[in-house]
Amino acid sequence: SGEAIVDLDPGLVDPSFLRDRVEDDPESYAQLKQSVETQGQLQPVLVRTHPDAPGRYMIVFGHRRARVARDLGVPLRAVVKDIEEINHVIVQGQENSRRADLTYIERCLLARKLMEMSHSKETIKNALGIDDTTLSRMLSVVSTIPLAVLTGIGSAKGVGRDRWEALKKLLLNPKHARAALERVDTKAFQALGGPLRFDDVLASVAKSRKPKARLAGGAVRL
Repeated sequence: SGEAIVDLDPGLVDPSFLRDRVEDDPESYAQLKQSVETQGQLQPVLVRTHPDAPGRYMIVFGHRRARVARDLGVPLRAVVKDIEEINHVIVQGQENSRRADLTYIERCLLARKLMEMSHSKETIKNALGIDDTTLSRMLSVVSTIPLAVLTGIGSAKGVGRDRWEALKKLLLNPKHARAALERVDTKAFQALGGPLRFDDVLASVAKSRKPKARLAGGAVRL
């Protein structure tokens, strides 16, 4: 509010150094593109002057709107601010939290990424709007579940904290973790739509938990 909005060449605008989405949503993007095509870009993006490339800009938030502008060949409506990296992190995180753009696991992965970038816990909590307990739980999820499983499942739209916590507890068992890793490496799994992948992994792990039935004399039923 009250900030000057300018038109930028989208070719001069680079993505944020901080990737917070696991995967794109083609349907949502198509809807946004159609909206901009018919009504114009209603909300400006926020960019900062690029810290390493004079004459260029870096997106703080509004990546999909910038992509739409590039695809349509139209100017990008933007607010330009000179902000430091730490404020970039906080503003980008808060905007995505406010708009509910990120799924639970994307927020967990973002928290871990910020930790790996040596940002303080206070910065991460401010960016994601969470407390110490929530941060600890989020980091526990992404440190326990193997990265290949997280990547395979993807953003898992609609899957909340409790279900991820349940999967995390199951995968503390190395046997169950192996079952999950084996499942995400199959073509059948990779052919599934995003939201179905979480349920599929959970079902595969549950199947691996069932003891094999034994016949008389101790033989195992296959």
